[in-house]
Amino acid sequence: MNKSNSHSPYIKVLAQGGHEDAKASYQWGMADHELRADHAQQGSEAQLLEWLEQQSQDITLVLPGEEVVTREVDYNDSEKRHFAKMLPYELEDDIVDDVEQLHFATGLKGNGKATIAYLNEDWFADIRQVIIAEGLHVHRCIADFQLIVTEPGHISLLFGDDRLQVHTSSGAGFACAEAMAPALLTSFLQTVDDDVALSVYIQAPRHSDPATTLVNMMNTIAPDYRSEFYYQTPPLSCDNPQAINFCIGAYGKTISQSQWVKEFRGIAVLACIAFFAFVGVNSFDIYRLHQKNQLLQKNIEELTRTVIPRGVINNPVEQLRAKLRNTNNTNNEPSQSVYLLSVVAPLIHQLDIDLSAVSYSNKDRQMGLNVQADSFNAVEKLRTEITTKGLEAELLSSNAIDDKFQARLRVKLP
Repeated sequence: MNKSNSHSPYIKVLAQGGHEDAKASYQWGMADHELRADHAQQGSEAQLLEWLEQQSQDITLVLPGEEVVTREVDYNDSEKRHFAKMLPYELEDDIVDDVEQLHFATGLKGNGKATIAYLNEDWFADIRQVIIAEGLHVHRCIADFQLIVTEPGHISLLFGDDRLQVHTSSGAGFACAEAMAPALLTSFLQTVDDDVALSVYIQAPRHSDPATTLVNMMNTIAPDYRSEFYYQTPPLSCDNPQAINFCIGAYGKTISQSQWVKEFRGIAVLACIAFFAFVGVNSFDIYRLHQKNQLLQKNIEELTRTVIPRGVINNPVEQLRAKLRNTNNTNNEPSQSVYLLSVVAPLIHQLDIDLSAVSYSNKDRQMGLNVQADSFNAVEKLRTEITTKGLEAELLSSNAIDDKFQARLRVKLP
C-alpha cells in the first residue's frame, strides 16, 4: 500500500472464496497506515464485487494465515541472484506438497537467514482473479497474521474469533484454530530464541473466563518466556515491512486492457502522428526524386541525339556504349602482334619454355600467352625479362600439373 495515499482499499479473505456454502467470505474497507477492522464491511463475493465496481486504486489482498506457510532458511548474499529460482528445489525434500504447485515469496534477509513463505498457487490465482477480473490491480498480498506489527525481540500472539495468529519481527508466523494452538505453538517456540518476549493479545471474551484460561495455557506452554498480556487488538498495518508480499514474478504489476488503452493512448497518438509524418515526408521525397530522374532522362536523350540524330532511343547509355565499341573496332591502326612476338619469342626460347597458345587483340592492343615451364620461377623470370624489354607483362593465372607448371600471361605496350 502506498503511504502517499491517505486511504487505500484492502480486501481480507475470511474463508476460501468460491464455495457455495461459504458465508461472509470477505472483509473489505479502506485503510491508512493503521488498519481498523471495526471500520470494515463483511459479506459474500457478490457484495464484494459490487463494492469493487466503485474502486479505482490498487488493492491490498490479505489471505487467511492457515493457507500460508513461513519458515527461515539459510541465505548467502553472494547467491542472491539465483536464490528465488533455486528456493523451491532446495526445500523439495522438506515439503509434502509438489513444489511445482506452490508459489514462493521471500521476505526479510539478514544474519545469514531469510524468511520465506509459500502457498498453493492455484488457490492464490483464483482468489486474486476475483479482483483482477474487475480491472483492478493487486499490488500487495500478505497473510493476515503478518498484519500484526511486532517489535524486534518480541513475538506477537493474537487470540480471537477462535483462532490464534502468531507473528515474529522477522516475518515468520502462522495461524490456526484455537483448539490446535497448544500443539502448534509449542512446536513453533522450539525454533525461536529463549530471550524473546511474548506479547499476548486477547480480544473480547467469548465465554466465562477466557483470559484466565489463556494465561494458564501460556504459562504451561512457555514458562521460560517473559509474557506480556494485553486485552485489546494489537496494532495492525497493511504496510507492515515485516510482511512477505506474494505479488512477485508472474503476479507482479499487470494492467487490464482498458487501463492499457488509457495509459498508452498518448503514446499511440504520437506513434500515429510519427507514422503519417514518415509516410508524408517519404512520399514527397519520392515525388521529388521522380521529377529529378525525369529531368535527367530528358537531358541524357538530348545529349544522345547529338551523337545519334536519327532512330529510336530506348536505352541511351547502352546505345552510346555500342556506338563507341563500333568506333573502336573500325580503327585503322596497324597490328602490333608481330612486334610483340619479336620481343617475346626469343625470351621464351632462351628460357626453354614451351609456348602452348598465343592470342592477340588489336582492339585492346595486347597479346595473351599460354606457356608451360618446369617451375614457377621460370615463368616469373619470363615475365620479368619481358618488362625489362619495355613492355607490360601480367601473370593472369598459374597452376601445377604433374611435373610441369602452366601459366597465362598478358603482354601489351605500355
